Amino acid sequence: MDDYYISREDWDTIVELGIGEQKEDAVLKKIATATKSALTRKYNSRDHPIPFHKAQDLGKVPKKLPGGPAPDLEEAFDVSTAVGQDPFATN
Repeated sequence: MDDYYISREDWDTIVELGIGEQKEDAVLKKIATATKSALTRKYNSRDHPIPFHKAQDLGKVPKKLPGGPAPDLEEAFDVSTAVGQDPFATN
């Protein structure tokens, strides 16, 4: 599960979504109770990798970088080019 970054919650969701022969009850009945218990104990005793960190998991929010105000839309476009003129033409 760690190789694919699948959490216990993800596993439960995958099993729950099974249809027909892959239905939750049918899949879980194929796995021996002792095997499920051993896996759960071993899984809970270790730390697991996660594919990404949410900002709330990292703790303190980083400071904003100093800089000027964000440009408004008029500053984002070159308004000096007149409508209908070729912007690539040389004067």
